[in-house]
Amino acid sequence: MRELAGAMPAAVINAPSWRGHTRLAVLITALAVVVVLIATVAAWGLFPWQQHARPASNVASISLAANNLFCPSYATWSPNGQQVAVLAQVGKCDNPYAGIITHNAVAIFDTHGQLVRQLNPDLNFSDTITYTDDAQATATATGIPQTIRVYPTYLGLLWSSDGKRLALPFHMNYGANGDSSSLEYGVTLLPVDGSSQKSFSYSPFYGNDYFDLQAKRPIHHNSSDWQIALGYQWGDDGKLVATPVPSASAPVGNPSGGQAFTAWQPGTVSLDRKTSALSFGAVVTAWSPDGRYLMPLVGFGGELDSAATDYAQGSDGEYHVAPRDKGLMAAAIRLKDPADPYASQTSVAWPPDGTLNAATDPNLLIDQIVANLGSDIPAASQSVTIFDSATGTKLLTLKSHPLANRLQIFGGLTPQPVLGWNAHGDKIFFLDTNFDMLTIWNVNLN
Repeated sequence: MRELAGAMPAAVINAPSWRGHTRLAVLITALAVVVVLIATVAAWGLFPWQQHARPASNVASISLAANNLFCPSYATWSPNGQQVAVLAQVGKCDNPYAGIITHNAVAIFDTHGQLVRQLNPDLNFSDTITYTDDAQATATATGIPQTIRVYPTYLGLLWSSDGKRLALPFHMNYGANGDSSSLEYGVTLLPVDGSSQKSFSYSPFYGNDYFDLQAKRPIHHNSSDWQIALGYQWGDDGKLVATPVPSASAPVGNPSGGQAFTAWQPGTVSLDRKTSALSFGAVVTAWSPDGRYLMPLVGFGGELDSAATDYAQGSDGEYHVAPRDKGLMAAAIRLKDPADPYASQTSVAWPPDGTLNAATDPNLLIDQIVANLGSDIPAASQSVTIFDSATGTKLLTLKSHPLANRLQIFGGLTPQPVLGWNAHGDKIFFLDTNFDMLTIWNVNLN
């Protein structure tokens, strides 16, 4: 009994300790739940300080040089948003005649970065010219005639709405040394399954002409009837008609997305450092939704002017265009940052619904190298920022893998990087035309 009696007080004394451990366990459990919640919120990027740095998933980084492709010029999404076609030079374009005496290829990649197929539009379509006064392109003595094979110079790349073909409008150079003293325009229709392509060309070809692909002939568009506008619509007769006030349903950033489209296509904003004026410009290939008609080039350009109400020629003789949205201006104003005196242009693009704007970011190192036509850079990343079109708020910054390639100079030109959203607005590609890289991101802002 003494042992029992002695045990009872012990039990009484230990009771508060047991309750303390219980409270501690509950507290630990609660803290664990809080930690999990914090981790979950952080993972989703919901804290205010995370809004500019949420990661994108499934980044695909593709070195075109690894596929012997250099100096890319165009890229386009497949209609289903699962593949990207890129037009580039086969072999290094290390002379000013690259693209004329060397052939091009179209490489199709999936969104994981895997090469699906390579197409060669030039292999069955070329011509010859005779050089008599220049040795650079032919490596022969000056003055000795030499006949060489030349290939088309492509003006665009666009996927058909049924996903079966790619359109490549082009012109051929026939003048000595690649000069455009005589031009022939045409279009190549390239089946993506690798079957036989169709190419046809015409001369003379006027600036506003377009193609009837079914009849395989050009349609001459009276220049006096052509209007520069904020939108265009395909008519029943196949004519592309200007619509000064585009339909609210007309897709942005997608010239083959429907019966109508707006002027706000993937393009560039440039800064005139003498006047501090910002200008927007875009040149696209437009394909009618029924696949019959193709407009090789539709160009837009004008000074971004907050006082403008539409798109018209001002008293200074320049075209002025009202900025489409605050996201565009938020992207453009960064060109005026005094910390980067080399920044002169930024590439911009919208998804079809126009709610977002993506823009390449200024990069002091790369801007300086490109501006001075340097050849080597240390490892550095390019980045793209996504803005809310309505508010101009930064929503997300996407970074490419570090670059460590030689800067490719194509005929002394440094083409601007290309951005493109897929039709669903959930993926974006960044084609770095200077460093032969293609990056594809999944974009999830929810």
